[in-house]
Amino acid sequence: MPKTWMYMVGLFIPLIFSVLILRTPFLNWLWYQGFEDSYRVLSQLTINQPFLTYLGSWSYPIFAATMFGYWLMEHEDEAVASQFLLLPIAYVPFSIAVTMISRMQVELSLLYIHPLVIIPVGYVYIAFWYIFVWLLEKIRLVN
Repeated sequence: MPKTWMYMVGLFIPLIFSVLILRTPFLNWLWYQGFEDSYRVLSQLTINQPFLTYLGSWSYPIFAATMFGYWLMEHEDEAVASQFLLLPIAYVPFSIAVTMISRMQVELSLLYIHPLVIIPVGYVYIAFWYIFVWLLEKIRLVN
């Protein structure tokens, strides 16, 4: 598998995770199968306001679709790896704009709260994803 596609998968994993928790009966399935501890941990995310604000809103799906479309139009495959590093910085204006549009009010606190939350958490995720891709490259599953 090309390394470019691994970065595209990394872009969509948080989206898949949030859709699985928020918009499917997966939590009910966990409860009925006897995984009460997993159910309790994941059901806390459905009422967790920061999770709902940063990944559960419509800003992340719009951002992921935009980046995926841009990467598909890109002619240089090597550019995707360097652009993957910039995703948290590029996501901040998206999340601020979509939050302001969806609430129909301008909150100036978003201008410093969103960058303080999104950028550090995003770079922790990207660091783990880069390590994962590096390991797959070392065992020659991606090229």
